[in-house]
Amino acid sequence: MLNLFAALVVGSTPASSHIDTLRYEIAVARGDSRRRALDVRVRFRARPDGRTPIELPHSWTGYTDLENQVSALRLAGDRSATLSDSDANHVKIVRSRPSAQIELRYRLQQDWSGTLRRPEYFRAIIGERYSLLVAQNALVHPTHADGDSLAIEFTWKNLLRDWRVSTSFGEGTTQRAHTTIEDLLESAFAAVPATPGIGGTAYTNALVMYADTTSTLRSFAEAFGRIHRVFRRSLRARIRISRERRLHREGQ
Repeated sequence: MLNLFAALVVGSTPASSHIDTLRYEIAVARGDSRRRALDVRVRFRARPDGRTPIELPHSWTGYTDLENQVSALRLAGDRSATLSDSDANHVKIVRSRPSAQIELRYRLQQDWSGTLRRPEYFRAIIGERYSLLVAQNALVHPTHADGDSLAIEFTWKNLLRDWRVSTSFGEGTTQRAHTTIEDLLESAFAAVPATPGIGGTAYTNALVMYADTTSTLRSFAEAFGRIHRVFRRSLRARIRISRERRLHREGQ
């Protein structure tokens, strides 16, 4: 299902005079106190004026301070570029040559401990057995208007041997799509163990893994599933509307 969905997304580029490209590389690592963490690289083009605002994860479903999950945020590559604070804790400013290629690196780590519970499960979940993220609690990105077109690419590395990756953009260790920043921020990501004898997506395996555990885990799995379903319905509706408008214009 998700592979078909990814094909629909890739084949339906939103109309725009310019498409920015975001490339994410997400590697499983060890952070403070040997806890599981994710080392993230994101590559993109700076703005034509050389001043590019950057947003860190900040809030999701009313829960804030998600930027505390991000550490070691830094620039790599272009030594002429600089990274500085702004008036908001979750917004940074990159100053560089106009339209320069920028690479940011950071570490994403779960900033709470103990059993999975509300409201902590609205923050990034990065554990020994699985990682469950949504873009709004995990991704650092340059700012864009909601309707701006984006080409995105996700590459996952250093996964545990039995982990499978399922995202709103497809299955496997690499996903590519054309989308918007609005849809990107509504997307979800799961890296979980494959369950022997169970086919389907990594999300399906997550549900099986949760089935005999606490009601909190089950409620989170159900919420995670709703994110996937709403994302697919919403984007498919926009794809259909976009196609109808294009056909209408061509028929005039």
